Amino acid sequence: MPKSTIQFQKSLSLTDFLSLYGSESDCHEQLARTKWPHGFQCPKCQSNNHTFLEKFKRYQCKSCRHQTTVRVGTLFEHSKLPLSIGYLAIYMLTQHKNSISALALKRQLGVSYNTAWLMVQKIMESLSVHENNRTLNGIVHVDDGYLGGKRAGTR
Repeated sequence: MPKSTIQFQKSLSLTDFLSLYGSESDCHEQLARTKWPHGFQCPKCQSNNHTFLEKFKRYQCKSCRHQTTVRVGTLFEHSKLPLSIGYLAIYMLTQHKNSISALALKRQLGVSYNTAWLMVQKIMESLSVHENNRTLNGIVHVDDGYLGGKRAGTR
């Protein structure tokens, strides 16, 4: 029997992940590129003219002087944790077949249980919101699945 192409698809190893997102500046730059793919745009006046205040890690619009950060509007917005810890949490949650418990995440990241639990909730909610409007079509291969039950908050 041939190997399953789905099961052995290319993934990101921990070593590769750390080389891409191992530092705070790497994560900050990647989040900025994701948030503003065509360069910074002021959320207040839509101007592209800005300065970066390195000390505060804030962008300031030269037109209206509004300040913002890459975290605003993301799941990292109110977090005091470094972005690199948040990125590592996302990596760990998405690399395990059945996710990872908040307790295991706490141990791996060296954060409190409450922090780990909140990270799991925010990341899973973010993934759920992103996937809610997608529908499957064509031939669908399922490894493990559960049928039935109700989603919380539905009738």
